[in-house]
Amino acid sequence: MNTTTQLFIRACKSKNPNQRVHSVYNRFYGKLTVPSDSDAYIAELLLKICEDYKLLSLSKIVSELDPNSFWKRLYPENQETYNQNVIKVCTSAIMFTEIKNIEGFISPRKFR
Repeated sequence: MNTTTQLFIRACKSKNPNQRVHSVYNRFYGKLTVPSDSDAYIAELLLKICEDYKLLSLSKIVSELDPNSFWKRLYPENQETYNQNVIKVCTSAIMFTEIKNIEGFISPRKFR
């Protein structure tokens, strides 16, 4: 596991994961001019982490991203892009996974 992967996992487990994930992305991959482009790249990176460490199954991803799912019909005014929804789904999967289940993750010294 490389350093940026560990930082993305830590960002997902923080109190404000969306802001932290974007901060880590901007620090390591540079700021892009269009925010929707950065969302696409972040979504791809988080999906890769979830795939590599088996944090989400394909059926779970498909059901969570289904536009007709129940939780999206509850809040119709909250129309986010596909990439923002992918980021939320992957962030929540990483957030609620215990550290011991992520192979190769080194926790910071102050938490050991």
